[in-house]
Amino acid sequence: MQYLHTLIVDDEVGFTTDLAESGEEAIEKINAIRPDILLLDYKLPSMSGLDVLEHVMSKDSEMVTIMITAYASLETAVTAIKHGAFDFLAKPFEPAELKKTIAKAAQNLILARHIRRLEQEKHQVRFQFISMLGYELKSPLNAVEGYLNIMKDHLSGNDLSAYQQMIDRSLLRINGMRKMIADLLDLTRIESGQKKRTLAKQDIIPIVCTAVETAQPSAQEKGIRIQLHSPNSVEMDCDSEEIEIVMNNLISNAVK
Repeated sequence: MQYLHTLIVDDEVGFTTDLAESGEEAIEKINAIRPDILLLDYKLPSMSGLDVLEHVMSKDSEMVTIMITAYASLETAVTAIKHGAFDFLAKPFEPAELKKTIAKAAQNLILARHIRRLEQEKHQVRFQFISMLGYELKSPLNAVEGYLNIMKDHLSGNDLSAYQQMIDRSLLRINGMRKMIADLLDLTRIESGQKKRTLAKQDIIPIVCTAVETAQPSAQEKGIRIQLHSPNSVEMDCDSEEIEIVMNNLISNAVK
């Protein structure tokens, strides 16, 4: 069970939780104990509740503030919300009303933390993907550069046919890099909601064959032999682009 720390700021004694009887004391306790939920009286001696609220918001805190006042009005409520208060509670109030308001604030806080954690995980996945992409592009780029230098220096003579295998391998490597970049663009489109899945019945064998051909140069360099044993045709309802990404990643990871 997750416990949330609540700080009550009121100049009328009567609460048994952490208590501050002035705005200055409230700010001291906020800085010291960093409560999760703040019950804040609108009218305080020397320093108003809005002043305390402005201090809280200036610290970029995730603290949820419930403003309390005996001078309830629509204008007061709107002012408090504009300054960053989560909710507004008018005195006098019933214990059940207070309990309900605090429960709502707690749910909002927990949900906000969960969303923030998911955002952090998403950014971490994106960072890992981009790092992996950079690593994966380095090897084929080096290979293509090596082939081009061999052809540039005519190390295999002047007969163009002697370089045909290097040209073919370079084209395969370039095609593989193009697919990696396309995967990154697909990830960006998926996150932004711009990419929609298009399902259609189609033969996936040509997609698998292309993925195998793309991975062959890397596999051969590592002494790995890739063979495809499959029926002439395998039809299924799928998004061809997604199947292509899956097969490229599957074979690439196996070769690694």
